[in-house]
Amino acid sequence: MSANLNEQSPKALTHFTSPELILPELQSRTAASVIGELSGALQRQGRLSDLGGFCDAVMHRELMSATSMSPGWALPHARLKGLARISFAIGRSSRPLLWLGDRGSRVHTVFLFAVPEMEAKTYLNLIASIARLSQNAELVEKLRLAQTAGAMFQILEQVPLRQPRPASAATLPACLEAR
Repeated sequence: MSANLNEQSPKALTHFTSPELILPELQSRTAASVIGELSGALQRQGRLSDLGGFCDAVMHRELMSATSMSPGWALPHARLKGLARISFAIGRSSRPLLWLGDRGSRVHTVFLFAVPEMEAKTYLNLIASIARLSQNAELVEKLRLAQTAGAMFQILEQVPLRQPRPASAATLPACLEAR
């Protein structure tokens, strides 16, 4: 089912996660096991039904093109049929992880996205918001230092979600404009 932004327009990153999907200290030490650990959190919160299929899709996608980025983050994801809504889990590691495909890249924070197949636009707005967060040194540092899932959630509440631009007559092709 597709999220309708007109019904209840999400305002912050927290619309797509919950404190139960935030792991302040990952137990896993490899990219594959981190993906499994975060996927398990998504499944426990009812955000996934097919844990194995989702993990396989995420790993396949990561092996094609790793999603690590500055400031030491990875953004693995999979777009699948059968997901009810976009969700993400976030985990942090006190020991940097060597991420898939990136020989020198060390990751300490992982955002794992579960994206319904038909939600590409909302997903791109969500990723744009994550990119803006990565440029905010103050919030990045607060996120890095937060001790609990609740504290991390409160920081994510401060990150506005990029809103889609409404269609307007100015964006219509000339042949469709009213004369």
